[in-house]
Amino acid sequence: MGEDDRRALTDDEAWRFQSVGVIAAKWSLDDNMRRIGTGILIAPPGSKRDMVLTTAHNFMNHLTGRPRANEFFFLTNRGEKIRILGAKLGQSFSSRGKINTAIAPRDWAIGILDRRISKRSGSLGIGIVDAKGIAAARQENSPMFAVGYDPESRDFRISDGCVAHLLRPGTGLIHDCDTKRGWSGGPLILMVDGSPWVVGILTLQVTEKRKRRRNFHPRRHFNVATPTNTELQQLIRQTGKTGRLSGDNVLRFFDTR
Repeated sequence: MGEDDRRALTDDEAWRFQSVGVIAAKWSLDDNMRRIGTGILIAPPGSKRDMVLTTAHNFMNHLTGRPRANEFFFLTNRGEKIRILGAKLGQSFSSRGKINTAIAPRDWAIGILDRRISKRSGSLGIGIVDAKGIAAARQENSPMFAVGYDPESRDFRISDGCVAHLLRPGTGLIHDCDTKRGWSGGPLILMVDGSPWVVGILTLQVTEKRKRRRNFHPRRHFNVATPTNTELQQLIRQTGKTGRLSGDNVLRFFDTR
C-alpha cells in the first residue's frame, strides 16, 4: 500500500533469519526449477525431521485443485537444496473461486524434508498471539515485520514498522506490511523480549481493481496472514515427534530422477 517500503536485509538480519528460504518446484527432470514462494524452517525440540511452514497455495493451485508440480524443494540462504517429501495442507481448495479472507486462516502447509539442514541455518519459534495479544503489542509498540523472497532481486527483503489486527477468532491476521509476489509463505514476526516469534504466515493481498486513493478504505486494501494458532502449533509438534504426515489433505511428492 502506498510506496514500497521493503528494504534489503542487513548482514545481522540476514544471519538472524537464515531459517527463511525459498519454496521451489519442478515438473520433471528436464524442467528448470521455478521459485514459487517463501518457506520457514521449523524444528520443534525433539523432532525427528526438519519441516517447512508455508502456505498451501505454494503447493496447490487453488483454481485447478491440482499440485503445482511433481517435485518441491526448500532452498536455504546458504545454498542448500533439500527435497520436500510431502506436505499437509490446511485447506483442500475443493471449492471454486480464488483464495479469500474466509479461508485465509486455513491457508497453511507443513512440509517434511528428506534430510536435516545444517544447524547454521537455525529455526524460528512459533508463537501464539490472540486478538488481545495483538492489541497489547500495538499499545506497547512491539516491533513487527515480515520477511519474504523477492524474485526480481533474487534475494530476501524485510518490511518493518508494521501494524496488525486480528478482527475476531477464525479470521485472517490483517496487517500493513508491504509484500509482493513471492512473499507467500513468509513469516510475519513479532519481537517479544528481543526474540523473533512467527505469529502469522503471509497469505494474500486484498486490493480493489480500481485503486482510488481518495476513497481509500482499509477493508478494501489490506494484506492477510494466516495466524499461527494453537491448533497449528500442536500439529507442528505432533508431526515433529512422529516425523510423518497423517490425516486429510496430505500430498506426497514423487522423485522423477
